[in-house]
Amino acid sequence: MKTIVLDKDTTGKLWVTYTKNDHVYVNRSLSDQQTWGTPFVLPVTGSAVSSDDISALVAFDSQIGVMWRNQLDDAMYFATHADGEDDEVWQESRTAIQGLERADDHINLKALPAGDPSGRVFAAVKTSLDDLPNPDPSDPQILLLVLGQDGEWTGHVFGKVGDHHSRPIVMLDEEHRELYMFATAPTGGGTIYYKRTDLDSISFSSAMSTPFIQSATDTHIDDATSTKQNLKSATRLAVLASDSESKYYLHNAVGLDGRVPPSSCTISGTSADDVICAGGANDTVKG
Repeated sequence: MKTIVLDKDTTGKLWVTYTKNDHVYVNRSLSDQQTWGTPFVLPVTGSAVSSDDISALVAFDSQIGVMWRNQLDDAMYFATHADGEDDEVWQESRTAIQGLERADDHINLKALPAGDPSGRVFAAVKTSLDDLPNPDPSDPQILLLVLGQDGEWTGHVFGKVGDHHSRPIVMLDEEHRELYMFATAPTGGGTIYYKRTDLDSISFSSAMSTPFIQSATDTHIDDATSTKQNLKSATRLAVLASDSESKYYLHNAVGLDGRVPPSSCTISGTSADDVICAGGANDTVKG
């Protein structure tokens, strides 16, 4: 399998999902979190996939939701299981996005508490529109998909094909009602960029995003990752990434006080004295 994603439902049961043998699988813990059942294929339409497809899951609204890419159908699907129901009883899959090269195998999921008017599930995803012959640089490359209270998915463009973003993640600041998205550019590694938007009125600037992790010596930074929990002042905001050539990990951590974090830090060496931050408030280190 390529990836495996884990979350915990309201009963304390752990769930995982992954793809294997051209199918989407799920599994769950049983009497305790060290004892697991037998993995089974997600029992919904669209769970037969290609070898390059992946799946992810998230706990929300007393449910477990699984999102996966189905390259065979040019779609991303989403299916749910109610906490406490029989493990193999799932609601039929719904289409989050579909169309020629509209789905790619980059998925990061977050959720808000039940009843939040901004939405239920938030998915940072990538399209494959850059793989089309003569791709249009104005086509969407990175999207934020939002599952509304009405059960329907809506999309917001984070970055275009011409921006060359890849590997996005999304983070939710419930306290300040803000949403952050991060992505690599260019594809294959370079700098981790971000955009911020009002959680209650999502709209991303069409301009190129702002650097968040950037280095003068580590020039292939990629694969941004962060906490699965939502954010608030007590947690701050931290993002970790890695450089495929230098083999270093790099991170940036900032406070959340309702303002845009400093634009970036540039790392010129290996000590704290070699970190220069715009605004002087970032805690970016390499190691």
